[in-house]
Amino acid sequence: MHRSTALAISKIHLPPRRNGLLRRPRLIDHIHSQIDRQLVTIYAPSGYGKTSLLLDWAHDADFPVAWYTLDEFDNTPHTFLTYLIESLRVQFPTFGTQALAALEQSADTVTRLQPVIRLIANDMVHLSDHLVVVLDDYHVIENKTVGELIELLIRYAGDSCHLFINSRTLPQIQDQLLLRARGQMSGMGIGELRFTAPEIQALVEQNYGLTVSAHRAQELAQITDGWITALLLMGQQTGWRELVQDALAMPEAAKPVFDYLAEQVFARQSEGMRHFLLGSSVLTPLIPEMLDQLPGLAESKRYLETLAGQPFFLTRLGGDDDLYEYHPLLREFLKTRLQKENPTWFEQLSLATAEQYRQQGEWHRAVEIYLDLGETTKAVSVLESVAESLRKLSEIASATRWVEQLPTDITSQSPQLLSLRGKINMARGLQEEAAVLFDASARMFARAGDYEAAADKRVWKGTTLRFLGRYRESLTESKKVDALLTRLPRHISPTPLRAASLHLRGLVEYRLGKLAKAYLDLKRARDLFLTTDDLISQANVYNDLGITARAIGHLTQAIEHYQQALALWERLGYVSAAVNTLNNLGFAFLLQGKMEDAERVLQDALAKSRQGSWPRIEAGVLSTLGDLYRDLGEYPQALEFYRDCLHTAQKGNDTGLIFYSQLFTGDVYRRMGEVTQAREWLDQAARSTETGKSAIELGQLKLAQGLLAAEQGRLKSGLKLIGEAAKSFSQMENKYLEALAEYHLAHLLHRQGHPEEATPHLIRTAKLVGALGYDQFLVAEGRHTHVTLEFASTLKQVGPRFKRILHQVHLIPAPLLHRTPVTSPALFLAVYTLGQELFVVNGTREDLWSENDSFRCLSDLIVFRLR
Repeated sequence: MHRSTALAISKIHLPPRRNGLLRRPRLIDHIHSQIDRQLVTIYAPSGYGKTSLLLDWAHDADFPVAWYTLDEFDNTPHTFLTYLIESLRVQFPTFGTQALAALEQSADTVTRLQPVIRLIANDMVHLSDHLVVVLDDYHVIENKTVGELIELLIRYAGDSCHLFINSRTLPQIQDQLLLRARGQMSGMGIGELRFTAPEIQALVEQNYGLTVSAHRAQELAQITDGWITALLLMGQQTGWRELVQDALAMPEAAKPVFDYLAEQVFARQSEGMRHFLLGSSVLTPLIPEMLDQLPGLAESKRYLETLAGQPFFLTRLGGDDDLYEYHPLLREFLKTRLQKENPTWFEQLSLATAEQYRQQGEWHRAVEIYLDLGETTKAVSVLESVAESLRKLSEIASATRWVEQLPTDITSQSPQLLSLRGKINMARGLQEEAAVLFDASARMFARAGDYEAAADKRVWKGTTLRFLGRYRESLTESKKVDALLTRLPRHISPTPLRAASLHLRGLVEYRLGKLAKAYLDLKRARDLFLTTDDLISQANVYNDLGITARAIGHLTQAIEHYQQALALWERLGYVSAAVNTLNNLGFAFLLQGKMEDAERVLQDALAKSRQGSWPRIEAGVLSTLGDLYRDLGEYPQALEFYRDCLHTAQKGNDTGLIFYSQLFTGDVYRRMGEVTQAREWLDQAARSTETGKSAIELGQLKLAQGLLAAEQGRLKSGLKLIGEAAKSFSQMENKYLEALAEYHLAHLLHRQGHPEEATPHLIRTAKLVGALGYDQFLVAEGRHTHVTLEFASTLKQVGPRFKRILHQVHLIPAPLLHRTPVTSPALFLAVYTLGQELFVVNGTREDLWSENDSFRCLSDLIVFRLR
């Protein structure tokens, strides 16, 4: 299910009360008494009045009730969640906007859909009224993932969610014992739902004007075991007067009682009605216009209106359209009889129905019918026809169930299905497998002369290789795309694929450190995308342009690109993507030295990422907040943000942010003089780059390792590593990182007493800073290198620039500047805070602080190890 597919509105609207419905006060009152429970289950076989009871109760309720009638096509988690949200939007039109946007970008697994559940739960919490969600016919759900999602919703929504589940079997919801123990769950089964003798008396009197004796009512209750559907059918078969006056002799038949009674009801219809009943059983819901297009059927509206006047047969669904449905057991009986008595007509009807579904875009229903008929070739044809259009994760997820039902030897013969399998693996995070499938698909398309499709698959393969960190291989795929596009027929425009290829190439070139070329290719991709209506690609490329412009040093242009991306994301309603761009914008403000703007934007992004439960985006924002507080010299806060980033990135398996958080946690410890901890964190970062090496990441690691080596007194080794990093950044044309490395080279040389050797590096730093147009990062570094800044401010060539930087530097507090030799012994500290404050170091009382400062200092000591 995806947003572009039309919703079956009858599934999400509360149906009207049914004619002849008996109000059952004992059960309705019982449901009302359970309204404070999180989960209420109503389970019994078909025909015990479950749905009728819930309908009567829902129409009686004085608070919103969201109704969702499930069918077998709701087994795909994306379909289930889409309809669930839309059922709530019937009552609250603005409900779930962020959840629907997140659903479009989520793979079909519990882990990836968990953020969507959190968004739904968050929206429920903010509703001002009670909310009950009714899941009708839950027994059709066989996918365990749907059950797990419901469990999460119950957990996250808490008291805000009242979930009523109507099912033929007891729903498999975990933690039921715990929910019952806490009084958060209740239920009704056959025992409660059986019609009692007094209820049978009331029903017959209400609907048929007949009086049933207490004795006869008790007999009927025993014969039918309180199964109201059997009672209704028997009354139709034998006549209600005879039924309530005479004893009933049940026929000795091998069939279940419902099959027997349903057949007797069927036999009493006219020949034309029997013909219509059988033929119409293949379609659900029943729509007159669609039925009239099926072979052998006509005047469907007249037949449906006739049936609607009879009890049990038909239910008119909510809404303005003529939509009906049979009782599910009656439909099963009719379909079974049709298949048995006229298999040829059944097949013709089913194939015609499948074709209607296909034309309406409900391809999943068409595939279901074809597979049920054993028409694998037709099922494959439908899947092939939609495979190329499925590009969003939510759309891809909806195809998984059907593709996995097909034999591998069939899908391996079809380039479209190979590609679709690749997309499914990609959505599951199986990039290696996806790359192989995209490659095989591209080769098959190329051999068949379909160079457009072959080029598209090369783009997909290049993207998976980029995710794997295999950047040069990804670049090769981009070049293959260009070669394939030269072979396109004139009537096919190469623009969309050429733009996609340039976009991929720019992203890979960025990772390889070819920033100027990356920026050029991304601008070319943007210009091409702007000639199309692909707003998603336009927004993506603007965001990537901003990242690349920032790395080159074009900060003003970067901010403009981010703002253009933000406008498009907001237009599209893609909240998660907008938050990601907000994070990039916050970092740009940080580089400009606009700390208040940076913090405002980043805190907004953090709140939105947590509200949306997007762990990867949240980790990115946390890392940028760590950078902000690191540059402000507020190291405890910076460490907290980096560690939160690490934990969040590990949950989302974001290797880039895992490396980043480890690297800069080590860097902060170095600044604090915690050399041992710094080395441990940098070692972790080094291990994180063993796979998927990026030129930028390797350069950053060398710079951090060089600074740590110098901190440990290994100045020669430090100079060598930092020099290599500076050279690498220069080759990448990353002016920001090159300026940082050049400045540290100057600082180390100045510390060694070689000011003349430091001077060229300071001149180079000033030149790079001038090209960048911002110098906040040197202000942050200047807190630890004040002496070098003072020396630089005396140089004739660059003195004025460094004087301005020096003016902005504020020395960090003395405790943070303190450096203890690495080899110093560890100290034992005891703090007594009850009564007279007392500090004991290695067994000796120390008057370290005044009494008034005790608690302030204690809080500092919790953060910093005594040195």
